[in-house]
Amino acid sequence: MINNYHILIVKFIGPSQLLDSRVKIISERFHQSITFEYDDNSGNTLEQAEGWLLKNGHNVIGHGEGKDHYYVVCGHVNGSFQALRITGANCKA
Repeated sequence: MINNYHILIVKFIGPSQLLDSRVKIISERFHQSITFEYDDNSGNTLEQAEGWLLKNGHNVIGHGEGKDHYYVVCGHVNGSFQALRITGANCKA
């Protein structure tokens, strides 16, 4: 049996004239994304994204690298994958 996972895309967004550097997490499954300020003290985009996901109840089980981004692999929690934003619309695994 092949397992089903929630694959998230993580990107570093450099500073603009108006905003500091940010981290963006994208869920194509739920058509959602979240963006938060990059912590210069940490200096690690992937660790910051995984920390945010863990703090918000996601079951992070792995990660990988793409060309200009990272992938974070999440398993289900209590039979459902978690959306990035709390909307009550979790997807059954």
